[in-house]
Amino acid sequence: MMKAGCDRRVRAAFLAVMLVSSGSSFVVAEPASERHVSATPDDTLAAREEAVWQAMLADEAHRAAVNNPMTVFAGQWMMKRGREREGLAIISAGIANIRAFIEHRESIRHPNIGGNGFNYWALLDAYANEHGRFDQKTLDDYRYVFTHAKNYKGTTSNLGMIHTLALLFADNIWGAENLPADAKTGARGPEAIHWLGDRIEHVARRGAPEFASRPYTVYNCGTLLTLDSEYVPEELRRKARIAYEVWVAHAAGTWLRGHWATPSGRTYPDMLTQQPTGGAALLWLYFGGVHPKLDARSQAIFAAVKRFRPPAAIVAAATDRSKPYVHRSRFDGARQFQTTFMNRTYAVYSTAVLPGSFLWGQTYPFGVMWEEPDTTKTSQLWITVPASDGKPLGQATHGINSRRVQYAQHEGSLLLVADGIAQADRFPYVLGFIPGGARAVVNESETAGRIFLHYESVLISIVATKAFSWDPTQPLLCGTGRPGDSEFRIRGEHAAVAIETATVDEFPGPNASDQLAAFRTAVLVRSKIKAARRDGSADLTATFTDRTGATIEKTFEGATTIDGRAVDYTSWPLVDNPWMHQPWGGNLTVTDGATQRVYDLDRWLITETAVAP
Repeated sequence: MMKAGCDRRVRAAFLAVMLVSSGSSFVVAEPASERHVSATPDDTLAAREEAVWQAMLADEAHRAAVNNPMTVFAGQWMMKRGREREGLAIISAGIANIRAFIEHRESIRHPNIGGNGFNYWALLDAYANEHGRFDQKTLDDYRYVFTHAKNYKGTTSNLGMIHTLALLFADNIWGAENLPADAKTGARGPEAIHWLGDRIEHVARRGAPEFASRPYTVYNCGTLLTLDSEYVPEELRRKARIAYEVWVAHAAGTWLRGHWATPSGRTYPDMLTQQPTGGAALLWLYFGGVHPKLDARSQAIFAAVKRFRPPAAIVAAATDRSKPYVHRSRFDGARQFQTTFMNRTYAVYSTAVLPGSFLWGQTYPFGVMWEEPDTTKTSQLWITVPASDGKPLGQATHGINSRRVQYAQHEGSLLLVADGIAQADRFPYVLGFIPGGARAVVNESETAGRIFLHYESVLISIVATKAFSWDPTQPLLCGTGRPGDSEFRIRGEHAAVAIETATVDEFPGPNASDQLAAFRTAVLVRSKIKAARRDGSADLTATFTDRTGATIEKTFEGATTIDGRAVDYTSWPLVDNPWMHQPWGGNLTVTDGATQRVYDLDRWLITETAVAP
């Protein structure tokens, strides 16, 4: 045995040599308690775990609910931490509720009998880990539910994963012969193993489905940790563990102390503060930052319950924001290419698509996120041609009509090109959302098609190819927003809009107004935008030059160039940033400068070695 106080690089090299040479297919990283890199001295993993625990205990109302998966994970956590009676009561109430639901449906001969699939997952995870301590009534309720449920077939990506997992567990625990013959099922038996194996391969080599979705990523990826169970073949268990760690690595480069600054499909709220929600709260437990709104429903509970903790190299990728960098990825499809530019205190992010491709309408709008000390204020600005808009939605996502709008990005500058918007089915305009809370504003929208904004940690310039009207005193059409939030619309057959950004310290001054004025002066010297159909072509081409002289040119449904050089999307990596690289379909390498972790996805082997000084 090695001493606990040995140099971590020596220890890492020792583990890599010993475990790989012994034929092990998984190299275990050092315990997280030894390897965690804190964002601030008081933001430790232990402190975050305790914050989640205390918030969960204080939230008696939601803990008593029986229809939220995180509540079931809270019950499992309580059992693990010595409060067995209370934890078992939560889990027992959850399974009894689904039994009562199925019994009622059976009594009225309802044809589609089954419970909430999300709760299936949480309840089966609890069963796999704690069933040896369940009382007989709880065991009986479990058996009844999972041998009477008939909805073992998912519709969306997340439900497909959950129901395939649930059917695999139900077959192996209670016997396939005891499940309803007339149930609606997906893959089962050997087919379920094959289906889950394909999903695991996809997560690791192509990125997780519904990547970065605030509500659904936990169901797509958290389920991978549930597969690490006695009811699953060992090879699949091992691959699932590795795939989950790869997903966490994929997310790390776009983490900004509470903001998950990357495009995401299947995400709804689009007026974010820096307080993490949904899957971002899960990442907060691993990486730190601004505290989420913690209660008994937080997805941080799932992360706290599970043993997984990210190794130091991944934590470094999520927490080192000392220098600006570009993060590239191509999740959510082979023809979609994400860019995030992280500049210490803010991020600009977008997705480009190849001609003929398009994005799901529920994809999150693209723009800028920034650090905002007042978590009651929205800290995200975006522009889109919306898939949805208007009061009936409440505070729901506007999404994107990507058949009418496309993006190109170079570092902290973002160009939107919209064509044919006058013929858009319901929302024939470019929509821009501008949060309240700006420290200074210059509104030249009606005279020059420009807006300049100074927020706590970012300066933003917006410019369009035509003048438009922005009235920050008018309320939002969709959603309630927060005080000061506003929006603008640009109508017409086509339009181009560009955003460029800077950190506040790039333009020093005695106050926010002077800092913004200095930024405006620098922008006006070189920044310009135009859009036209060239030489009688039907194709709309927009060109934007930012204050640094960099030029982005984007043809709608055509090529993108940066300073005259075509962007080569054919060689775009699955993920790339200063800490990691993974080619499309290839192996992932992650390093923090002290150690290097290689995820060999052909052999499903993780090796960690010391980096030479």
